[in-house]
Amino acid sequence: VQVIKPFTALWAKTFYAPFFVGHRMFPFKRFLNFFRRIATSNRACQRSILKKAAKCHCIALLREYDIRMNDILMIGNPPITIHLRKNTLAKRYSLRISNKDGKISLTLPRLSKISEAEAFVREQEGWMRKHLSRQLQPILIKFGERILLDGEKLKIIPGKGRTVKVLNGELLVPGSSLQLCGKLKAFYKTLARERFITSSEHFASILGRKVGSISLRDTRSRWGSCTSDGSLMYSWRLMMAPVRVQNYVAAHEVCHLIEMNHSDAYWALVKSISPNFKSDRQWLKVNGGLLHQYQF
Repeated sequence: VQVIKPFTALWAKTFYAPFFVGHRMFPFKRFLNFFRRIATSNRACQRSILKKAAKCHCIALLREYDIRMNDILMIGNPPITIHLRKNTLAKRYSLRISNKDGKISLTLPRLSKISEAEAFVREQEGWMRKHLSRQLQPILIKFGERILLDGEKLKIIPGKGRTVKVLNGELLVPGSSLQLCGKLKAFYKTLARERFITSSEHFASILGRKVGSISLRDTRSRWGSCTSDGSLMYSWRLMMAPVRVQNYVAAHEVCHLIEMNHSDAYWALVKSISPNFKSDRQWLKVNGGLLHQYQF
């Protein structure tokens, strides 16, 4: 007992403390045998050897069971990168491929081994490659290419002057090819700021609320957000969607000024100021990936 206590206390502090943050169970029986042998040993030399063996065994167990949030697996040729996510409520392995950026995530149960996770994804390699082949390919911005604006595809052509203009179904962009992406991005951001300020204030006035600050980002996980202090955020890529969809997103976020949730009361509020929100929401679900195709 005198041998075990200081030894276990040291290694529990070093290894098991971070391990138990994500796990409530651990296969103690597998390494307690080492401690029993240490306790029953009469020779100092033998105890020293067993301590080193126990140390190596504990480290190996931790490496096998401790899957962290930033762990990844790479399989096949060309390699596929899978991001590992541990969920204490999950009961089985679950693969998910993002329609926006093709990111593959593997959700694992609480007690999972890396070896088991790797075996699972290797079994699903064919399925993953099949779905990845259907992913939308990135579109490079260049003169002569077409780009979405208000739900319509406009041809990008060289323009004169200092500002981007829309004329007869064409997008006139001044400057060289090296300046093209920067000018188009600035054009979309300026347009988004003007429209979302107008639409947000319009819907907020209907609900009797005031909007705080409005910011623009290039987010992939959400089209907009609302904070408790009334600050709204929108993706400037929404300028590529139809105007009615842009207005729906503004109405969606403004309604969060009253209902900070997605309850039935919240959706009833959305419907009161955006009656056709279901069709607009469906448009984003089906076509949202198109807005992220363009590489600025």
